[in-house]
Amino acid sequence: MDTRPPLPVRNTSGMHVFLPTPAQLKTFPEEVAAEIRGIAMAVLRRLLYPIIQRRIASKHRKRTIDTINAREMLQTKIVDALEQTSALSTCLHSMDVSVQLTHAYNVMKEVVRFADYRLFVQREIIQHHGEPCSGVMILLSGTVRKPSQLSRTKGIPTSARTHSRPSTSTPTFPPQDDMSLTSRASSAGGSGRRCSTSSNNADFIMNDPLLHAPAVFGEYATVGSFSHTDNLVAESQFVVTATLSKSAYYAIMEGLPKRVQQEFLLRALEVREKLLPQFAPMTTGRMRLCPLLSGLSDVNLLHLMDYLIPQVRPAGMQIGEPGVPAHIFFIRRGLVHLQQDESFIADMSSPNQPNSRSLLVDGHTFGERQCIFKEALGDTVFAVTNVDLYLLPFSVLIQFMKQDSEARSTIYAAAKSTSLLLEKEYDGMRFLPSSLEHLGIILLGSAKLSKWFNRRVSITTTTTTPAMSGAHRLTLENATGNPMASSTHGVSPHFLERVRKIPLLSLCSPDNAFYEDCARRWTLLTFEAGDYIIRRGDDCNRLLLFMQVGAAVVMNEREIKRDAESGAVLMASCAHFPRVPKGCVVGYTCVRRHPWSVSVLALDSQVEVWELKRATFVELLRKHQLERKMQELTLQLLQPLMQQASRSVVLDFQPLLLPSPNSLWSEQSVPNMHPVSFCEYMRYPAWREGDLPLGFRNSRRLSNISSPSVSYSQVHQKVK
Repeated sequence: MDTRPPLPVRNTSGMHVFLPTPAQLKTFPEEVAAEIRGIAMAVLRRLLYPIIQRRIASKHRKRTIDTINAREMLQTKIVDALEQTSALSTCLHSMDVSVQLTHAYNVMKEVVRFADYRLFVQREIIQHHGEPCSGVMILLSGTVRKPSQLSRTKGIPTSARTHSRPSTSTPTFPPQDDMSLTSRASSAGGSGRRCSTSSNNADFIMNDPLLHAPAVFGEYATVGSFSHTDNLVAESQFVVTATLSKSAYYAIMEGLPKRVQQEFLLRALEVREKLLPQFAPMTTGRMRLCPLLSGLSDVNLLHLMDYLIPQVRPAGMQIGEPGVPAHIFFIRRGLVHLQQDESFIADMSSPNQPNSRSLLVDGHTFGERQCIFKEALGDTVFAVTNVDLYLLPFSVLIQFMKQDSEARSTIYAAAKSTSLLLEKEYDGMRFLPSSLEHLGIILLGSAKLSKWFNRRVSITTTTTTPAMSGAHRLTLENATGNPMASSTHGVSPHFLERVRKIPLLSLCSPDNAFYEDCARRWTLLTFEAGDYIIRRGDDCNRLLLFMQVGAAVVMNEREIKRDAESGAVLMASCAHFPRVPKGCVVGYTCVRRHPWSVSVLALDSQVEVWELKRATFVELLRKHQLERKMQELTLQLLQPLMQQASRSVVLDFQPLLLPSPNSLWSEQSVPNMHPVSFCEYMRYPAWREGDLPLGFRNSRRLSNISSPSVSYSQVHQKVK
């Protein structure tokens, strides 16, 4: 006998309602039991009937397709459609390469065996405008209509018209993905849209064009990686389609001659270029990433966006203008390699060292400096992948400056800062390649002798007690006996030179007194092999200066292998990690609260790292009235899209989005130690004295969870 309690159901009227168990249902009157069973069956039908209906409809459609395939040989129809009516066949006929297509036809007959067949009834939607392209669709039988607008039977009409210029609004369709129709059908709701016969019927104007079988759709969208541009609705009583996946269509193209592949790719990219304002529009936030435009209002930016020129460049193609530069380039998608004028210097850095300075990604801009100086400046730009670009003619910007005096002053100030930057009037602002210092030692050895000698002269000090695991500490304030430091008040000239190269500080225009005062506050830490110098996720609460090449950046924690017994790090597994270059400074963004983005591990024994606590650094900035400026610069670096009352134009000219170097103006580039957020609201607040570390809340929560058990055991012992 069922003794389970009834299931309670909440009711807003205050009455206690419950669902009876089967045993309790037998005790009810027959009329009440029958009514409850009827309600339960109605609920089950409401939930399960649509699923069952789709399953049954799918089986009937599959059975019908098998019957048609056995009678009409659909694979032969697919091959005929690709040979006669496809865009690929048009390209082949225009190039006259029919003699070299034997292999391609054999591949085509092989891949059509894996086509996905579908059956649609009249007025069903076959394809949506903006739907991600998952392959090439072939119309095998029936007629389809291409309406300019679609509206469901009980829905609001959705416009599918194209825009004549880049739109500032959000795109009206989902982004491009590579999901095939098979995977879409297996997902929730994917098969429902394809198999439903009632909810997806479309109303359309009868003047829309009709297309009869055979026809091929989605070839340029498949190769150019953009969404469908047309709506397709079944017009005849039955419509049969076949879909070739992207991999199958790419296999057909691989069998064609190379020049045919290149020609067809260029045609697909031309179509993508025309549709770029639809699925990848430009926004005011992306426009502000250009240093010349960062101070303009939204109205001015929208005015300039009317003159943007969309372009798509294939991989391996040179993008820059070798003659007189005339455009500013905005990267919308893809990867671009910038070969600067110093590239003739031999690179003597480690092959594992990530040199990401020359890589520009989505969001970066280039060409501003070349347009200002009206020369290429020796820079060469290549497309590493297929790249989407927006071009702003510099002549339009000049004309706009003549019309708007306020905008002219803003742009002129930014251009003047750029001129000073290139003329190296900002001390230490120009990025130098990794081998420039080595080249100077080779060519100017006598001039470098004093600097080299200062490096070898160590400060005579004694080691204090360890301050952390594996680390030993000493301070510069206790340093004695340094004959080279007489002119700098007890600080080594070489060490003071390194302190002057701390990123962002030179933009605050500090005086010599600040640098000398700052150089005395550093503390020397010594780490053993396998010790963590920086742990990813910990609070960034200090500046670190690496004077030796004995530490490595841990890009992936899973690559670190440990000893099974002792748990110590096996140094052999870390040998390929990129080394932190000598003289690199990290943690200069600690004036705002954020975690470390990567870990740094000591690979050698007795690795010396100089440390400056955040509280001491902020105190020095406040003492010399530099704290506010440093806060603004750090926020601009951590959140480049966030609007501020004042922005550093020089900092805007540095690549702020990933990948970018950590020390913007150092000799070598390393991955970002600090996060870069694209949020336009405040995410990294300024640090104030008394703020708890970022991980304090989690540790406090764990301690609160564990504390009751301790108190309970103590009370239990007292009771005993």
